[in-house]
This record gives sequence, C-alpha cells and structure tokens, in this order.
Amino acid sequence: MKWVPILNLLLLITGITNAQCPQNIGFEDGTFGKWQCYAGEIYNTGFIYLQPYPPLDGTHNIMSASSIPDRDPYGGFPVLCPNGSKYSVKLGNNNADQGAERMSYTFEVPAGQDYSLVLNYAVVLQNPGHLEFEQPRFKVQIYNVTDDKYLDCPSFDFVSSSDLPGFQQGRFRGSPVDVLYKDWSSTSINLIGYAGKTMRLEFTTNDCARGGHFGYAYFDIIENCSTAITGNTYCSGQTAVTLIGPSGFAKYKWYNDQDLSTVIDTGSILKVTPAPPNGTRYTLKVEPYLGIGCADILHTIISKVPAGFTFNVIDSLFICKGSSVDLSTAISAGTTPGLNISYFIDPALSTYVKKPKAISEEGTYYIRATSAEGCLNAFPVYVKVLDLSQFQVKDIHVTYPAKADLSTAIIAQPKTQYQFFTDAAATKQLSNYYAVDPGHYYVKVTTDLGCETIAPVVIIGDPPPPYVISAPTAFTPNADGVNDIFSISIKGYVSLEKLKIFNRYGTPVFEGKTNTWDGALKGRVVAPGTYYWMLDGKNDYDGSRVRKTGVITLVK
Repeated sequence: MKWVPILNLLLLITGITNAQCPQNIGFEDGTFGKWQCYAGEIYNTGFIYLQPYPPLDGTHNIMSASSIPDRDPYGGFPVLCPNGSKYSVKLGNNNADQGAERMSYTFEVPAGQDYSLVLNYAVVLQNPGHLEFEQPRFKVQIYNVTDDKYLDCPSFDFVSSSDLPGFQQGRFRGSPVDVLYKDWSSTSINLIGYAGKTMRLEFTTNDCARGGHFGYAYFDIIENCSTAITGNTYCSGQTAVTLIGPSGFAKYKWYNDQDLSTVIDTGSILKVTPAPPNGTRYTLKVEPYLGIGCADILHTIISKVPAGFTFNVIDSLFICKGSSVDLSTAISAGTTPGLNISYFIDPALSTYVKKPKAISEEGTYYIRATSAEGCLNAFPVYVKVLDLSQFQVKDIHVTYPAKADLSTAIIAQPKTQYQFFTDAAATKQLSNYYAVDPGHYYVKVTTDLGCETIAPVVIIGDPPPPYVISAPTAFTPNADGVNDIFSISIKGYVSLEKLKIFNRYGTPVFEGKTNTWDGALKGRVVAPGTYYWMLDGKNDYDGSRVRKTGVITLVK
C-alpha cells in the first residue's frame, strides 16, 4: 500500500469498556518513558539496519507547545498535534544521509478487553522518483509478540509517491526535488480479538536508499482509552450525545443493534437526541478507501457519569480583512474549566485547523471539547471577514438650492459608526453633515472591531427649473392707483443687479438696483411714448450673466 510525504500520527487506544491506558503511550509525561528508540541506516538494496539507542537529539524529538519552530518548514502544519495534547513526537529529520530510525511501544492487551488504535498522522517525504524500495517512507506495523508474527492488517506503509491522495506540494527550501506532505489526519488500527496478547507498535522512517533524499514523520498518541468511537460518555446536564467515529474512511454505517440489520445513519458522526439511557450500545462499521487501511467494526456503550459538563460557544466571530482571530475566543462564559479543546475545519471533525489562534479566512469552523471524564460536545463557529474595501456609498442628487444630508449616502450597518469630513485624510470633520452644499466629501467607517475605511461621497447639485423674466408692454403712471408702476417679474434663481430705461433716442431716463420704474425722471413723469428697458443680473445656480431687454409704452 502506497502513501506519500508527511504523516502525523495520533493514536487513540480504546475498547468497548473503559480500558486502562498503557503508561505514557501518548508522551504526556513529556518523556520517552516506556518507548524504545532505534537508529541505523537503509542500504542501497532497501534493507534497513537498526540498533537500539537512547533517544537521539535530532532523530527522536518530543514536540511541545514551546517547540521551535512550531511549524514544519515544508508543510507549514503545526509540529504539535492540534488535538489538545501536550506532546507529539518527530521521528527522523531532513538530513539526507541514508538514515533510518524507529520507535516502538510494547504492551499487553488486558484480558477481557480489546483495543482499537486511532492514528492521527502527518508525514514529510521527498519524492526523487526512485524505485519503490529506494524511496523515502514512513511505516507503521503491529507485531504480535505472543504469536511471533506481524499483522497483515492493519499495517501502513507510506511510500513517497506523487500519485497518493491527500498529499500536497511542500516548500522546496532550495531543493531541486519535490517535497510532499500530508497534514495531520487520522486512521485506525483494529486490535479487537487480541485481548491477553502482547503487542508491539512500530513506527519507522527512512531516507532514500541512494542517500540523497529525506523522509520523516510526526505522531502523537492520545491517552484516551475508552473507545475508538469518542463521545460515548456524557455528563449531567447534556441533553444529546454526539458519537464520533475515526476519520479517514470511505464509508460509515451506524447500528443500534448487534446483528447489524438496521442502518440508523451514515457519516462519521452520529447525533443522538435526547441522550440515550446509560448502557445503550451502538456499532459502527467502517470501510476504507481502496488500498488505504482496513475494514473495521467498532462497538461502544453509552455511559452517563455524574459529573458536570458545560460547553458554551458563540455562533459567530467577526474580524477585519487582513487581521485574524483566535478561535478560542468563541468559547463563552459558563464553560466548564479544564476541557480539552480541539479545532476542525470540517463537520466530521477529521481535519484539524492549522492555526486556530490566527484565523484569517472566512468560513465555518468547529470546536470540540472533551472533559476528563470523556464527555464530549462540538459546535460550529462562523468566522465573518468584514471587508470594508467593499463598502459602497451612493452619490446624492439635490436640486438647487437645497442642501444634502450626507448620511443618506450610506446604508447603515449595526455596530458601525460613521463620521463625515471635507478632506480625504479625514482630519476636517463636518458637524452639520445633515445640511451641506454640493461638492466632494468623505465618510469614515469604523466598526466596533476597529475596522476602518474612508470612502468619497459626491453631492451633485442638479439645476433648478429655468428662470423666467417677464414684463408688461404698457403702464399708466397717472396716480389713479391702477397700473401706475412698471414692474418686471423674475421667477427663478436670478439676482438682479441693475435696471436701465432708455427713451427712443437711447438717452437713459432711469437706472437702479430694482425691478420697478414709476415713469419719472428727476421727480416728474416723462412724456408718453415708447421706452426701452434692459435688466442685468446673475444666475444664482451657475454664476452666468443674465441680460433681458424689452419695450414698454408709457401712457398717460
């Protein structure tokens, strides 16, 4: 069976009843206690020679939260398994020197108990394209010490190859040869039927047989030995149970009977509401992808424990574009302290979030909490990225001489403040933004998260209706109270500057800043006849010059 580059192993040892975990199988002592380390080389024939050694620095390394660097240089994934555990192990390194290394753990499956091992794995392998036996690889084998034989299934042999599913192109780091990697994933090893036998887990990595290309892996064993199906324990106060099968399989079938006659659900997760009675049995049948893993039938018994368990999560987090958020901030008040928290990108809870403390991409993430008693719950959290670069405003049209309310240019959003300015740098704030003249302005948008952007707003002054200037053709300044005054009508936005009256010879008889004439010159009414008028003014909307002329007949 071929697999490629980077493997991160997480083993979860479980049984139908709560099995006692082998001591330090998950390195939670922070040491290699109970583990045997080996080092050696791979010959050009593909034969691997190994000898027992104390843990060698650079070859057998425990990764912790303080490990530096905290991410693999080729795959960018965390070197500490993101499952909430304190320690992981790195086996091998990127020295291409025909090196080979192994770690093993020997334990006895207690009589009356069975184990299923769930492996979370991540591997990094160069892919030089050699013959298969010469390629870098990561191998997992289970040796039945009691019967002196290796198990045919399960066994895993991850051989560097470009055609393996689930692997990605890694960073080159100056190497001319492709580096392939697989981020932390999981699969299972079924040891049901081996109760009372002594078993040995063996993890082996090697460089290529020609001595020019490397391969190494990370693995972590979770010290939870209740069942390969997690979530089977629930605490007081929980109204539902979420059973989670091991990830990485092609098909899942859940049953609540022992004869496997009725399928109650498919998928890696079974949600049971309300929480079933204590002692309820469930069975899960898993089928692997072609050539990857083994078919398995897993059993679990629901167990209710008298312990408190509260896990509260808010359903949404908001971040500004270009920034990030810590998913743990979604865990809200009232949550039981000391829970083991893990973060995932899929509802099957199979793929860990690479950087849970620095989420910058919008989407749905999943947070799982497990108590020391094994009680489990999981909730989705939607991360919304606020992209204020997409914030849009609309231009405002007003008809002269009306003023505009700048706030009508925006669609107000909750938890967002708006300020209006006359300059693009947003330093000259408008206090009367609700009544401004046409022109260019700027709105500063600020969310309660501190996201900011500045957008221009244009107020367009539309022209008023055309002005109309009209005047009578005759008037009778005879003091009879009827039509005594020549008056020019101005409708529209025109400022009158001057009115001139001329006789038929072009001699001025009147000039004034008014639109009326009483027919007099130096206090006396002029002679009857035809006169000419000329009005000068300014268009208040666009500032253009206004001139209007006409003829008026003075009658006595």
